[in-house]
Amino acid sequence: MLVSITPGPWVMSSGMVETAAGVPIARMDREYGNGTQPVERDNNCRLIAAAPELLKSLTELCNLAPRATRDTVKAGIYAEAWAAIRKATRG
Repeated sequence: MLVSITPGPWVMSSGMVETAAGVPIARMDREYGNGTQPVERDNNCRLIAAAPELLKSLTELCNLAPRATRDTVKAGIYAEAWAAIRKATRG
C-alpha cells in the first residue's frame, strides 16, 4: 500500500470509528432529520471500520493473479478492484 493511513484494526463504538486503542478515526452524524436512518449510519460506521482490512485484502487478491493469466471475463473485475484501490490510496 502506497498511502499512509492510521493502522487498523478500526472498531465501531457508539457511532464512532476508532482504533483498538481508542484513537478517533471518524464520527457518524447521529442527528435526526438529515435523511439517514440510524441503521444506515451504523452500517456506514461498520463499513468505515472495516476499511483497513478491506483495502489490504483487496490489494493482496489483485496482486495474486499475474496480469498475463487474467481472462477477459475477469478483466473487468480486476479493473474495478484496482480502481477502488486507487480511489482509496489516491494512486
